[in-house]
Amino acid sequence: MKFTNVYEKITTQKKRNLKLITKFSIAFLIALSFNLTSYAAFQGPNNIGEIEPNDTRETAQTTYLTNEIAERFSADDFSGRYSIRGRATSSDDDWYKIDLPGGIQYLSVVHAYGDNATYVELLDADNNEIIPKKYGTRYNITKFNSDKGTYYIHITGATEKENIYSLFVGTPMLSSDEVKIRFDAVRTNRTIKKTFSLADEDILPDDAIVTKITLDSLSLGYSGARIANSNSTKNVTFPYHGDEFATNLGALNMKLKSTWNVEFYPNSTVKLVPDIRFFYFYPVYDNTKYPPYSTILK
Repeated sequence: MKFTNVYEKITTQKKRNLKLITKFSIAFLIALSFNLTSYAAFQGPNNIGEIEPNDTRETAQTTYLTNEIAERFSADDFSGRYSIRGRATSSDDDWYKIDLPGGIQYLSVVHAYGDNATYVELLDADNNEIIPKKYGTRYNITKFNSDKGTYYIHITGATEKENIYSLFVGTPMLSSDEVKIRFDAVRTNRTIKKTFSLADEDILPDDAIVTKITLDSLSLGYSGARIANSNSTKNVTFPYHGDEFATNLGALNMKLKSTWNVEFYPNSTVKLVPDIRFFYFYPVYDNTKYPPYSTILK
């Protein structure tokens, strides 16, 4: 796992910050003892290992509905998630069964980074094919409409090597990432005001909710800052309880892809404007892959 892009110089205060950011980051990686290079699905509570034998429909392992809400996760409340982590090969079928209510559901199979891939299909209790066998690499996600009843998920590895995955059924699973906002250099000792929109940034996912904000090197020449979001009635001021970061912001309902208003307050003449880092959760609706750790110039 790489966290080298979070803070560049570790002082006593930075170590404290890094510890918190590492805690945040680890909580949202698929930690199935694979080697990962970016954020992925949060592992968290109610993540169950595959139980063999589950090689046939008759021996299918029971799984349960996941109900994931970005605002709740962003407030450090991870209740509602249920997932199964498994391994499949082309000669080792994995079967799961689940009771679903009527309505829109998402069948989400998320693979570890690397060359992991699976085929996934969904059948109803009468063995009717609801989702035909579908190949997927990083994500294998399909939206479908369910009637109330029992359904069967059939997963097969695309190759004879072990293909590692996590299975979610219900609401769209949530993933997490961060984006850095960088500003042009200035030379001033007056309040710096920045207004920018992220609404049309295609490299950012829709419906993302900000859980944490950090201001890099705010202590170098600044007495503080204030950040407001057009979707929220509240703002965040810095230092935030004495720190350069604010966390567990889900209750503020700050949507990432909206308009942001920022004020920086220099206490001397400054040349550089602190970078802003937004950490966020977002629902994964389809197989789109967004670039991790992006930087946007404003």
